[in-house]
Amino acid sequence: MFKFRFDGLFEKQSVILSEQSESKDLVICGDRKMVDPSTPLRSGRDDSIVGNLKLPDKSEFGKENNMKIERKYMAHYIEAGDGTYVRLGDDLEEYTPELSATVEKTKNILGQTSVAIVGYEKSAAVEPYYAKAGDPLFEKLQAILDGDLVLDDLKTAVVEVKLWQEQEGGFAAVKEQAYIEITSYGGDTTGYQIPFVVHYTGIKETGTFNVETKTFTKQ
Repeated sequence: MFKFRFDGLFEKQSVILSEQSESKDLVICGDRKMVDPSTPLRSGRDDSIVGNLKLPDKSEFGKENNMKIERKYMAHYIEAGDGTYVRLGDDLEEYTPELSATVEKTKNILGQTSVAIVGYEKSAAVEPYYAKAGDPLFEKLQAILDGDLVLDDLKTAVVEVKLWQEQEGGFAAVKEQAYIEITSYGGDTTGYQIPFVVHYTGIKETGTFNVETKTFTKQ
């Protein structure tokens, strides 16, 4: 039996790490652990448990729980026509849907103010966007420009995929209807650019997204 001696306010605890009958001490000081190096380890021991302190599980991406999720694991796919999805991100240093809340405030005769947030308007800019021959999204944008398209011809959908939440059939995802607004085109000598804004409608569906086949399945 190994005895634990804790500094500060911790209580004494014990854990059986082997079938040895002799007793040894292990001291935990803050987050430092000092173990007798001569202690033999059982084969098949669960290294995720030290005493009664369970270490964080790791996902297939190698990220521990309670750690920051890298930006690349929140993926944004935009529909480019005929159910074809293209992932946004090439040449983008950021993609940030902005929320503009509709706020109603009422002040009563007691001087108290009540606040009600009744909805949001959400939009996100894709800038820069460099045209690439053969890219379905470029072809959609160029068709909008060439045809001066308006109304439902600007309709699209954006799927936000949480790549840290794998589920049966893909990853957790939310699909939202949206419209494309092209803000300019042309650009400088770095290449042909067609920056645009995505206007979200708030019409959503939850489901899963298969990143290999690039298909969304509604739950």
